[in-house]
Amino acid sequence: MKSKFCLISVLLLCMWLPSAAQYYSRSNIKEKISEWGHCRNVAITMKGWSVALNGINDYVTVGIPDSIEKELAELKEKGEYIDDIQITEVGSWLILYGDNGPVYRGLSEDLEKEVLAYHDDNEVINTVAFNDLGDWIIISRDHYSVSSTVLSDEIDTGMKEYGNLVSAAMNNEGILLCFETGYKILGKAPESFLKRLRVTTIDAYRVKFLPDGTYFIADKDGNYDYYICDRQV
Repeated sequence: MKSKFCLISVLLLCMWLPSAAQYYSRSNIKEKISEWGHCRNVAITMKGWSVALNGINDYVTVGIPDSIEKELAELKEKGEYIDDIQITEVGSWLILYGDNGPVYRGLSEDLEKEVLAYHDDNEVINTVAFNDLGDWIIISRDHYSVSSTVLSDEIDTGMKEYGNLVSAAMNNEGILLCFETGYKILGKAPESFLKRLRVTTIDAYRVKFLPDGTYFIADKDGNYDYYICDRQV
């Protein structure tokens, strides 16, 4: 199953990666995070589309689709708490705001249905992670939902060894499952990121990573550890 996952990931990633001229520099993200001193969360892609979140609804963006930029601006104007944001390489995205408010575009039918079910039940979602291959994970305060029995089995195995599932992250090459005392990787992840994950003292409440070595780890208070591999336009 993992070999099949990796093969599909490589093929699709090659199809979706843009030319070098389409990449955006992430330098503004690094400068803003340094200025803030804290950062709660980010969204990052290999294209350079990037968002960093701080405070209630402060944010900085680089190159993101207009639909996301517009939604972030409207949420900030309304004074909403912007909790989490996910963006995939093909431009599918989701923003979690308030206690359980989702706004999104381009989600798979099954993921959309599950997100709305959580919303209708007034269940607070901590994390939604998804990629362009149809994999997804939703983690709430009480339980989790996944796109396949393969993921469910991996999570069950991890919980027996490391305790409760705390967070998850994924891209088109790999999936990270973070538990209370350890983690599991399905597919591929840069060794530099895994090495940092092993030694960081930050509780991994928010985690994002990319095949180029870019990563972000943060706890609930906005204490962070990150490395951004910058790309020039």
